[in-house]
Amino acid sequence: MRSDYAAVLMDIQMPEMDGYEATREIRHCEGDARRTPIIAMMAHAMQSDRDEALKAGMDEHITKPVKADGLREVLERYLGGVLQEVTRAPTQPGAAPE
Repeated sequence: MRSDYAAVLMDIQMPEMDGYEATREIRHCEGDARRTPIIAMMAHAMQSDRDEALKAGMDEHITKPVKADGLREVLERYLGGVLQEVTRAPTQPGAAPE
């Protein structure tokens, strides 16, 4: 089953497939149909790390530790009103927001 996501927060350092490879695979699977925003989460803030993330097909990057304000700013840039709807959506007690 295929699922569409509003955005992907991609950790660069993962055990079996790093974030660059995972992003390339997502872009390959998407084809021309849809471009899901992919935001790299990385511990490094060097320009070469950012360049590699963009080259792999990511749209943006944020550095770890992730700060809520910085994450919100990046998500608002790519999701706009969708983010506001999700964060304001009422949830049932104990239910996680979508």
